[in-house]
Amino acid sequence: MLIRRAVASAALLSLLLIGVLGGTGDGVDGPRRHGTALAGIPQPGGDADEPVMRSGMVVGGYAAALRQAAEVPVAPLTVSHGWVERGPFATGGRITDLARDDDVLYVATASGGLWRSDDDGRTLQPVWPRDLVQPIGAVVVTAGGVLLAGTGEANAGGGSTTFPGTGLYRSTDGGETWTASGLSASATIARLVAHPTDPDVVWVAAGGDLFGPGGERGIYRSDDAGLRWTRVLDGTTPTTGGADLAVDPADPDHLLASMWDRQRMPDLRRYGGPGSGLYESFDGGRSWTPITDGIPGFTDDAGRIAVAFSPADPAVAYAVVTRGDGRSGGFHRSEDGGSTWTMVTNSARYAGSQFIFGWWFSKVFPAPEDPDRVLVPGLTLLESTDGGATFAADGRVHADHHALLWDREDPSRAWLGSDGGLYHSTDGGRSFSWTLAQQQPFTQPYTVAVPPTDQARVVAGFQDIGCMLVDGDEPWTAVGGCGDGVTVSPHPTDADDVIVCGQYGRCRRTTAFGGGTTNLPTPPVDRAAWSAPLVRLDADADHLLFGGNTLHRTVDGGRTWTPISPDLTRGSSPDIDYPYGTITEILPLDADGTGIVVGTDDGLVQRTDDGGETWRTLLDGDRWVTGLATDGRVLLVGTSGYFDGEDSPHVRASTDGGDTWVDVADGLPDAPVNDVVVAGNAVVVATDVGVHASWDLLGPPEQSSQPLRWYRVGPDLPQAPAMDLDHRDDTGLLTVATFGRGIWQTRLPRVSRWAGAGRYATAVAVNAAGSTAGGTETVVLASGEDFPDALAAAALVARTDGWRLLLTAADSLPDPTAVALAEMAPSSVVVVGGPAAVADTVVDDVAALVGDATVVRLAGDDRYATAAAVAMAHDGVEEVLLATAGGPFDALAAAALAVERHAVVLLTDPDVLPAVTADALASLAPDRVTAIGGQAVISDEVLVAAATAAGAGAHDRLAGPDRYATAAVVALAAAPDGADGVWLASGTAWVDALAAAASGDPVLLVAADGVPTSTADAIGVLGPVDVRLAGGTAVVGDAVESAVLHGTG
Repeated sequence: MLIRRAVASAALLSLLLIGVLGGTGDGVDGPRRHGTALAGIPQPGGDADEPVMRSGMVVGGYAAALRQAAEVPVAPLTVSHGWVERGPFATGGRITDLARDDDVLYVATASGGLWRSDDDGRTLQPVWPRDLVQPIGAVVVTAGGVLLAGTGEANAGGGSTTFPGTGLYRSTDGGETWTASGLSASATIARLVAHPTDPDVVWVAAGGDLFGPGGERGIYRSDDAGLRWTRVLDGTTPTTGGADLAVDPADPDHLLASMWDRQRMPDLRRYGGPGSGLYESFDGGRSWTPITDGIPGFTDDAGRIAVAFSPADPAVAYAVVTRGDGRSGGFHRSEDGGSTWTMVTNSARYAGSQFIFGWWFSKVFPAPEDPDRVLVPGLTLLESTDGGATFAADGRVHADHHALLWDREDPSRAWLGSDGGLYHSTDGGRSFSWTLAQQQPFTQPYTVAVPPTDQARVVAGFQDIGCMLVDGDEPWTAVGGCGDGVTVSPHPTDADDVIVCGQYGRCRRTTAFGGGTTNLPTPPVDRAAWSAPLVRLDADADHLLFGGNTLHRTVDGGRTWTPISPDLTRGSSPDIDYPYGTITEILPLDADGTGIVVGTDDGLVQRTDDGGETWRTLLDGDRWVTGLATDGRVLLVGTSGYFDGEDSPHVRASTDGGDTWVDVADGLPDAPVNDVVVAGNAVVVATDVGVHASWDLLGPPEQSSQPLRWYRVGPDLPQAPAMDLDHRDDTGLLTVATFGRGIWQTRLPRVSRWAGAGRYATAVAVNAAGSTAGGTETVVLASGEDFPDALAAAALVARTDGWRLLLTAADSLPDPTAVALAEMAPSSVVVVGGPAAVADTVVDDVAALVGDATVVRLAGDDRYATAAAVAMAHDGVEEVLLATAGGPFDALAAAALAVERHAVVLLTDPDVLPAVTADALASLAPDRVTAIGGQAVISDEVLVAAATAAGAGAHDRLAGPDRYATAAVVALAAAPDGADGVWLASGTAWVDALAAAASGDPVLLVAADGVPTSTADAIGVLGPVDVRLAGGTAVVGDAVESAVLHGTG
């Protein structure tokens, strides 16, 4: 499904004892173009003549991908389908930094943008554009009130990773508008610090790219409130960047800065190196001196260092030292403002709080009122009141803390940010009495699923929040004790039964949708991925597949497991603490798991067609496999080079079972692909810059030479990385897990064709499109050779649940109709029209087919009388739709309008109202009479006469300049709030359109080789999920489908 670029659930990992697994830009990089809400996505900055390279890719690729994503057109059928946020809304997610400006609190989130609170942190509102890069590493407000945000999280990640940014952004109006202001090739920003009194001076610690060398790294200074930046401290290695900054409150020219040398590779984390160490400046950062007296640094094992001055006594400084292997290097204190240091403790409690990934926290927070009081984040929040000699632990707030801020005017007010969101305190955090914010919708889901049989429900796994589920509008609730929730698997038929998994395949099962859970034993694999895949087979929900380095099967719900493969990877990682060489994707090719395709993090795709007895390699690549999908004919593989510092997307397709492949990612933004799903006749991919779809990949083989087109799905999804997708074929419901903005849903439209060999078989096929599980109560049989009887019959069927329309020849019952009648086994059959339209012999044949079912004829002396008889069969008529008996096309969409307005259809001549129609109007006594079509088909005189005959208080006309426009006007009137389903039928062959009209969905007319403008406009307004083509390609050509999908007319 995805690269689970997460961070380890520190609390759970501590219990499980799982092992942890030369820049440019020294000159000016000024602001970019301005805008009303967003000042633009920057180009890579710096003063070098050539682009800065990392692992073969240009630094700034994320910015380029964002620009490309903005240029990808929105899929025409999704323009009117906005994304709906499903939450969670109160749970929170990882917070990286906090800042205050008067009474406004700014909250930086790891991948959910920047937020503000005007009520002391109880509720938050976004102040960051949805279409801008969402990871925020740091935030600060200058002495002059300028708000600066640094994008890209500097925390390096555990089980997977974190996300980069596109530099610095600047706002002078409290976040209403933003301007890109430099360091666009920095990738990550670790700290922003403002001069306490000079409004123009700001410093920034730029971490650089986690996955490769180069870019804009180090310590930078601005003398114009963030408009321009000058690098003042460079790293000693190409992978070293700034990690922390502290300004002496008594002397702002005195600064301490830490540098961190690290690089992440697919199979190895190096989170330390000789570039890591502490520096001091006495001239505002213009020059720096390394500090080595009493504090580790500048060795191969030197890791991340956090540093801060005590506001109560600036001579006192504190440092949290982490070794390159992630273990604690001790808590250090300085009595001379940071020039010399002493390690005051590395006790079991202190070191345990840092566990084996101290680089994940690496902050220190001296209290404003007491130089001996200091708080240190970790698995638990630590507090010392004796200068760090001893610590007390608070396990009541969520683990993994990253930010803490005191109110400068009132230190009793404090705010804490962790992986679990924002907390506030009214006693400065002294009693560990922190209160969680009430509204903070920036969770980080890795994975999501919707139970197929109850799609109001959602289950998802979140970074450090665990697994959660929601039912409709109820609040989200936790389930399963996942730690980090990385895999969720609902039962295919029982919506109460869900399997939820934490990292490395530790799974539990609930059969009460959130009730108690039972443990699901983990198969005995050598190693398993952070997001080890678990798949339930549709044939038997207790039949599961699990991937470690080998594939395992259980047929008893997980009580026992059997290996069904050898090691399907290239082997284990050189990093003994980090599982690599693991299965990341499992795709069953059939209901019982005889055919299976698996993908691995080391680039292999392999297949079995005999339940695991034998395996063959389909792809032997070098990129992480993040998605597998198939429609039965086309096999799709998504891969990502994210851990290699590569931005290019990779989606490959095979039409021969995996023997040969074609890369089909051309047209996608240059961003990693995290998931691939088949959604009806579309392929949908989740990328770091949004959700994209193509309708060109799953067409018939003869269309494979057509140009490949990718689209954005919907216009308004936040730009947080899209990690996982779930699609329900029966409803079109598409759900995405956005890493930093929670769960979002939309309906993905689909185009399908319903046709048979001839009009009668097409009518049967069209009925299949509208069939329901409740079966067919009554079949209405009408002439397929003349439209008037069928026109009235379609309205009758559309208004009545459980009724279906079939067509017949006058003198014989067509084979497709006869077969359908026998299969439907209705309790009654209504034949519309007299013997001239449907012969008595046909009625006899029908009676013989349906056995004990009642067969009745509904007819009059002519077409007008038959329409009247059908109309009189309705109850609760509020409106009469008046259609011409001279031609069907204006009234083809009338059936849907009859449903919406509780109406019936009567027939008239253009210039004379037939007496039988007038009598029916008088008997029905509707409130309104509406003519369908212009004055050429129904004159005003006839319309007025009809209204008079009915005693109606109103009359109206629905018409356009031609039959296509008239059908559009009628369809829009039939569905004023939009329509889930729309039929497209021939504007020159009436019979297929009438069969479609009986479904009750709006019918629009098209030409054989294109879509008229009026029809295209109506589709856009109606916003259907299902666009159904009625009839074969001779009457509704493939060009119509293409025009609908691609908006080409």
